[in-house]
Amino acid sequence: MADELHVQGDDSIRLYPVRVKLWLALLGAILFVALGVSILGFRELLPLRLYHGAVAVIAILFFGACAVVILVRILKPSPSVELSRAGITDSTSPFGVGFLSWDEVSFISIYVIQGKRTLGVFLKDAGSIMARVGGAKAGYLKTNLRMGFAPVNISQILVPMPLEELAELIRTRYGIERRAAPY
Repeated sequence: MADELHVQGDDSIRLYPVRVKLWLALLGAILFVALGVSILGFRELLPLRLYHGAVAVIAILFFGACAVVILVRILKPSPSVELSRAGITDSTSPFGVGFLSWDEVSFISIYVIQGKRTLGVFLKDAGSIMARVGGAKAGYLKTNLRMGFAPVNISQILVPMPLEELAELIRTRYGIERRAAPY
């Protein structure tokens, strides 16, 4: 874990994804791309072939893009989360919201989304953040809110410490309230 957690001279904390998890995710993405390619080779009746072909192309594009993002993270390590006196920077995905000042954060909560433990960052005014980030990032935040989740979510997979420790660190060091999941 020492390689994934860095305390800087200005007292900020950078959390890097665990490299083994990145390699496993890359392997999984490559396997799904290979599965998509193999599905393209199926010989079947036309309607079924069109359906399977469409699914295969979508799988190849999606998991191929995932593989590229993961490979970039492996080759050019960057923190997935950075904590400082000023706020939190979310770079957990291409849809990460970026910098949020602590004044913009209402509270944090730990819950499960599709079987993955997640630290939810609830915002005081999600609308203003969505206006600031715009585009696909705003759409991602809006989708999270519609589904009843926090607009910003940090998956356990992307941080090197248990979410309970991260939540406690944020609570004690930066004064952000931790609440039970709101549902």
